[in-house]
Amino acid sequence: VLGKSNLDALSPYQYAFRKSFQASEILYIFRSLIEKCIEWYNICNLFVVDGDIWKAYDTTSHQRVVNGLRAKNTPKVLVAAWVRELQKMRSAFRIGNVESREIRRNRSLIQGDPAAPYIFDAVLDQPIIEFTQLCQSRGWGFKVDNLWLPLLVWADNFWIIAHRVEHVQPM
Repeated sequence: VLGKSNLDALSPYQYAFRKSFQASEILYIFRSLIEKCIEWYNICNLFVVDGDIWKAYDTTSHQRVVNGLRAKNTPKVLVAAWVRELQKMRSAFRIGNVESREIRRNRSLIQGDPAAPYIFDAVLDQPIIEFTQLCQSRGWGFKVDNLWLPLLVWADNFWIIAHRVEHVQPM
């Protein structure tokens, strides 16, 4: 991937599709949180909401791709090339003798494209950063040492983490 060096710098909340990171680390982190809550039972609680971004690759808009890649300082020429390749794909459908007009792609990443996971992570990173900053400013999430941890993300799956049940709903 030509722009990979720009796309490797992600927030500390993402774990999948990254060199030296594994999705299984999420379970290790979660297990550590549980152990801390058991050890400090009277001091903290742990509330977790499991989520999945529905049809994540299929519903990613190309404008979000552009915004995510530009936020990572990916060279404009690479952004333009990726978007051009995504948007030049067209489909027509045929049922019997009836054929539709060509439909241009204006959203979705391509399943199986080696660049797609890196692009998807870049698209997700800005909303993740904004969400975690909001949570920190409002005291939502779970503080572990010096890290405010309101969210763990791996691919299109996420866990929202809170220490108070009344924080879960607004998060």
